Amino acid sequence: MKFDMFNRFKIDSGFIGVLCVFFAAILWGTTGTIQGLLPSSREPIVVAALRVFLGSIVLWIICIVNRISVKAVLDLPRWRAFGAGIAIAGYNLFFFVGVSYAGVGVGTAIALGSGPLWVSFFEAFFSARHPSLRGLAGQLTAIVGLSVLVAGDASGQVSYLGYGLSAIV
Repeated sequence: MKFDMFNRFKIDSGFIGVLCVFFAAILWGTTGTIQGLLPSSREPIVVAALRVFLGSIVLWIICIVNRISVKAVLDLPRWRAFGAGIAIAGYNLFFFVGVSYAGVGVGTAIALGSGPLWVSFFEAFFSARHPSLRGLAGQLTAIVGLSVLVAGDASGQVSYLGYGLSAIV
C-alpha cells in the first residue's frame, strides 16, 4: 500500500477554505504592524517586494501540492495574470509606503475604509451597477469616519501623501 500524505486525511473543502481565510487574515492583519516595528532604515519597497516574493513561493507550493502543472499555470490568460500581478505588487507598494508616512493605525484604517469605495467605483464603471441606498449610506459613513480620523490627528502631523497612498489600496 502506497502512503499518500495528501489523500490520507479527507477534510471538507469548505473547512479548508475557512482555514485559509483565517490564516490569510492573520497574516494580512499584521503586515502594517510588522512594517511599523521594523527599523526605520528598512525601506517600505523592500518589505513590499519581500511580501510579494514570499506570497509567490506559497502559491507555487500550493500548485505543487495540488499537482497543478507548470504548463497549466503558463496557459493562464497572460494579460489577466500580468494585471493581477501588477495589482498585487502595486497594493503592497502603496500600502507599505502609505503606512510609513501616515502611521500604522491611520494608514490601515484608510486602506480598509477606502476598499468598499473602490469596489463601488469599479462596479459602477465596469458593469454600470450603482450602489443601493444602504450601500451609499455605508460609504458616506466610511468617508465621514475617515475624514474625522484624518482631521483629528492629535499629533498635529499630517501626511497627505501617506493618506493618499493608503487610500489607493
